[in-house]
Amino acid sequence: MMKTVLSIDPGLTCTGMCSSVFDGTSLLIERVGCVHTNAVIPLPERMNYILREVCQFEMEYCLNPDIVIIEDCVIGLNAKGAMKQSELIGVLWSHYGNGRDECSMYRINPTDVKMEFTGIGNAKKPAMMAEAESYFGFKLEGTKPEREAYADAIAIAYSGLIKMGEQCSFGIKLEEGLS
Repeated sequence: MMKTVLSIDPGLTCTGMCSSVFDGTSLLIERVGCVHTNAVIPLPERMNYILREVCQFEMEYCLNPDIVIIEDCVIGLNAKGAMKQSELIGVLWSHYGNGRDECSMYRINPTDVKMEFTGIGNAKKPAMMAEAESYFGFKLEGTKPEREAYADAIAIAYSGLIKMGEQCSFGIKLEEGLS
């Protein structure tokens, strides 16, 4: 049975999104996107803008997803930033978990995403991009933050399905016209 998957890499500066279809064995990436915000805009307005843009992405490319996978945050050296990111995750989680019985929700730890996708739990952004690009055989397009967000959103979809117990093939198919 085909399942639509919306994966989100939540970030206050750049939020990555991926619309994909899982057929029980393979993951078909249909579209990736990202939302940029400016740090000078008050936090509530930024979060509202990100939520609106993620909803717009969903409406255009992944209407009523069967599965929503959102990457969690890790409180490292920047505890204040992690707390703000946690608020954004809460906004997204509340939106997708509110009254959507048909939608399976899953949160995944960044270390698990990196481990499943690259085999290295502390992989850096260049390794994540290289791994995503190796699946496709060409470079992801856009600015560096956009490429990083795309790669992370793709990795979140793949790794989330694996952590949910799905047998997902490692090869990711690319739909023509991905952008």
